[in-house]
Amino acid sequence: MRQGDTIGYVGQTGLATGPHLHYEFRVKEEPVDPLAIALPIAIPLGKAHLARFEAAKQKLRQQLAMAGEMTLATAE
Repeated sequence: MRQGDTIGYVGQTGLATGPHLHYEFRVKEEPVDPLAIALPIAIPLGKAHLARFEAAKQKLRQQLAMAGEMTLATAE
């Protein structure tokens, strides 16, 4: 993603004065420019941790897929 890329729409036409996305980066409760801050380097997961993560991820994806296939009864 690059600066200026569209990341969402508000669902309205014309001048939208309603819902909007607010992005703010703060350090010690002070707003900072996210492009000027030095972020910590992420350490990759080791093989054992990565395997556990992948197994957990697969289980959650299966649960989400099953939930998406459920049909709920409704009162008419």
